[in-house]
Amino acid sequence: MRILIGICVAALLVAFAVPAFAETQNIKVSGDIKVAYVYQSDIDLQNNDDNNQNFFMNQVGLNIEADLTDNVSTYVRLLNERGWNGEDQDTTGFDILLDEAYVTLKEMLYAPLTLQIGRQNIWLGKGFVVGNAGPLVWNNEGALATTMAEVSDMTAFDSMRATLDYDPWTIDLIYAKINENVNNTTGDNHDDVDLYVANVGYDFTKYDAEAEAYYIYKHDRETTSTKGDPNTINTVGLRGSLVPFENLNLWAEGALQFGDYRTGNRSDDRRAGAVDLGAVYSFVDVKWTPTLGAEYIWLSGEDSSNTGKWKAWDALYRGKFDNYLSDFRNITKTTAYSGTGDTLTGDDTGMTNQNSVALFGSIEPMTDISINARWTYLWYDEVPILGKSEDIAHELDAKVSYDYTEDVEFTVAAGMLWPLDYYSSDYDSASAQVISAVKVDF
Repeated sequence: MRILIGICVAALLVAFAVPAFAETQNIKVSGDIKVAYVYQSDIDLQNNDDNNQNFFMNQVGLNIEADLTDNVSTYVRLLNERGWNGEDQDTTGFDILLDEAYVTLKEMLYAPLTLQIGRQNIWLGKGFVVGNAGPLVWNNEGALATTMAEVSDMTAFDSMRATLDYDPWTIDLIYAKINENVNNTTGDNHDDVDLYVANVGYDFTKYDAEAEAYYIYKHDRETTSTKGDPNTINTVGLRGSLVPFENLNLWAEGALQFGDYRTGNRSDDRRAGAVDLGAVYSFVDVKWTPTLGAEYIWLSGEDSSNTGKWKAWDALYRGKFDNYLSDFRNITKTTAYSGTGDTLTGDDTGMTNQNSVALFGSIEPMTDISINARWTYLWYDEVPILGKSEDIAHELDAKVSYDYTEDVEFTVAAGMLWPLDYYSSDYDSASAQVISAVKVDF
């Protein structure tokens, strides 16, 4: 009987599979393997040899793309991330995770409309506001070292995206389920986190210019006040870039946030803002093709009184990260808050309440070798603890890349952060991180 059942099941699978494959025009399998060695020193800003660590890690991705018809395609990416039998290695390190899985429907209903439905990456503009699903999905199996979770390839959103292409206009409408929470048969199930995005872009014919305007609404019923009122964040912003003359690129982005700040007994209005201004010039006719650039970022902060309107910028789902250490301060690179035992209040991380000025550049000394460096100075917008200095840190980052072949790349990326006067003498040791990696695309 079991043999008969097995034969019947196999026959059914063949019967269903044959017409399915007959409708598939093209299937492509690709992937990537990255092996990295990591060294970290005094990430918590305390001079303690016990905090220094070094380890290896693997990141392996497998992509399957299928074109079903001229206008229907699917994409699936499977991912495994783990340490090499090290401090964070456990049985979860061998789990195969679903990173992306979505279907694309072109010319849906009519020609300009494209729909993408499923788990997918979303990147708006330079990723200053939306580009990375962040800590909610980073390394969610815990198989990477916690101090390196930000390098995880798990950045996708469970979402639906409608794109209207009216060249030179582009309109994106996006809905993402950030957190479903538990669906119970009884009780209140209004505890989800949802994200809504409307983005309108325009490409200009002159100066390689582009502009975008966006509205983003995050409705958070997971984080509420004692009265049960939800957290709401409305973000409106403008972004643009242009090349006013050859080899010079300028960009600017500004955004405002308003809504309701709800947590515990606190229930206040939001009033926050952020700005990103930058420029980079390429010396294309000079040996080694050097580039030089500068960038200023402002993220508003909450003052030390913690009363009245909540003014700290909410990073939402930022994907643009330029520094190896300071961008993740008190997120994955947990540091001493003040040295006086004060508790974090959410406005002392690398994604809010700070100003930063950066100078950066690159050279290509050989055809297959590039060198990048970036110096950044950071200071608070509002000092979290009254009476302390506003100066946070200096950071110097550098990266050397070598393209061994078209498919194989070797990199060495190093960053060092020097704490400034905000930190007390017991918590002001320089921290360092070095990542040496090889990545193969196939």
